Amino acid sequence: MPEPPSVLVAIGQGETLKLPKQDYKNIFTEYNVNHIAPATDADFYNRVVKAPATVNKSEFNIYGFMGARHKYTSKNTIQKIVDFFEKDSIINVVICDVVRETPYFQSPIYIHPQSENNIPFFISSALKDKISFVNGENLLQDQLEKLRKEHTIFHVASQLISV
Repeated sequence: MPEPPSVLVAIGQGETLKLPKQDYKNIFTEYNVNHIAPATDADFYNRVVKAPATVNKSEFNIYGFMGARHKYTSKNTIQKIVDFFEKDSIINVVICDVVRETPYFQSPIYIHPQSENNIPFFISSALKDKISFVNGENLLQDQLEKLRKEHTIFHVASQLISV
């Protein structure tokens, strides 16, 4: 049986919540831990794509970029994202809807790729050389906008990430 696609998720600096465990077996996660190796999120994301720190693994099929305040909404979030990528080889950039969590309620946020939002996104390895994050308040959105100029952004209409 072939190995499932490998996924590397880069988590920006901040008060990182522990991400819920994923049922997906071929996932790797790197955190921008500022007190260990100080780096801006832009530098960190760029480094992760070009030279991941994962032991014995340097190439991945899918790369994800998330802020520290984001987390998965369920234990099968990554599986759903991988399944979406596997639907067609033209799928190279994927975003999903988000759930806003407060102590009192949860509310869905329906994402449109052209609206202004600093949301997590995932890319196929075919685009890893197109990644060049620049420091700024909305660095995820800015990079996504650069990708949108050349590539179609596919939208999973499910709330797979929460904030």
